[in-house]
Amino acid sequence: MKHGLTRLLICRSSAPYQPGVQRGFSLVNSPAACINEATSRSYDLAVIYVEPHSLKERSAWVNLAMFLKKNPHTRTIKVLVLIEAWHRRLVEDLAEAGVDYVDLIDPARDLEPEAIRKRSDLLGPSNETAVVLGRLCPFLNHTPIGEKHELTTCLAYRDRLVLGRYLLDNYCHLGRYEECEYYLAPKFKPRPRSLEVEPGALESRGPGREHVPGSEPGDQVRGEEGPDFAPLQGANFKRSGSPDKAMRAQAMK
Repeated sequence: MKHGLTRLLICRSSAPYQPGVQRGFSLVNSPAACINEATSRSYDLAVIYVEPHSLKERSAWVNLAMFLKKNPHTRTIKVLVLIEAWHRRLVEDLAEAGVDYVDLIDPARDLEPEAIRKRSDLLGPSNETAVVLGRLCPFLNHTPIGEKHELTTCLAYRDRLVLGRYLLDNYCHLGRYEECEYYLAPKFKPRPRSLEVEPGALESRGPGREHVPGSEPGDQVRGEEGPDFAPLQGANFKRSGSPDKAMRAQAMK
């Protein structure tokens, strides 16, 4: 997108209400105002900042993105969603909604309209929603622990491994999850077909090559008490390598 030519519609709940294209952008602060503006004027890019105020509010912004991509009057507008941290389930929902781009944002410095415009100039294939989703481990699981917070755990470790920053930053969020011992050999059976590895592949890595969960600060392993999870029967994976929702639901029982 060429600088100075893109008309931006910026949607974030904490923004002052500035409808109408001024200096190349409009600023609105609710999904309803965004819909009204998107259907009243012509825009090249709608930027939605998903603020971490509440899980309910996050759903409202996802529904807004879906509306913009499904409505015949707005579906030609490219949609960029900005989030503060990678979240597998959220990115899955955005992909299903048809969102074009997803990127991380630092709210302390990146929320001014001109900063968002500069970011839009740099959008490329690495920001496409499908590409971002492919970098996030399909076994990431997010469990609500209140109205504003969630616990991130590993389904491949029977949902008993609470993921700290080390694993998230070095494996789960960077596309390196295929090197993770739990991705390669999940602790439930039978393994999904797409996770099968060649015989001896695990041994070929050699000792000491893999990070052991629980050995780094912030990595916590839940206790083993309680019944094990039932084997997953008939589990299917999508072509992207992501477990389908039925399989994920069964793994969390």
